[in-house]
Amino acid sequence: MIVQHSNVVVILTESQRTYRLIYTDGRGHPEDLEDYPEWYGSSIGHWEGDTLVVETVGIDERTWLDNGHEHSSKLKLLERFQKVDSETIKWSVTFDDPVFFVKPFTTSLTLKRRVGDRILSHSCLENEKDLKNMVPTIGGVQ
Repeated sequence: MIVQHSNVVVILTESQRTYRLIYTDGRGHPEDLEDYPEWYGSSIGHWEGDTLVVETVGIDERTWLDNGHEHSSKLKLLERFQKVDSETIKWSVTFDDPVFFVKPFTTSLTLKRRVGDRILSHSCLENEKDLKNMVPTIGGVQ
């Protein structure tokens, strides 16, 4: 769920009930970010027309990019949330990590408005929507 306020955009997710704060009030990244990285990094955004452009740095290197791809503390993300119409946002992100990747790369996804949905409490396998398709690993999934 994306929530917009005058000085911040908040992204709420089901996974572990986590959130991201994207500050749009003109501030910079914290000066001590290298010493105190944040789990999802420090995200600073600005508007270019109907597009929110977000730079994220200082991402804790213990996090994963998806289901297991690692990164270094030098990872920088450049995201663009482009409003296509009242129901659609094109999200693109460029990953730049000179330690893990030979060169930056970009991926994108189309996000559709889903009125009436709610954020479920999802922790580990609780409320897992695709449990029937999960393949057991060491120890199995019950």
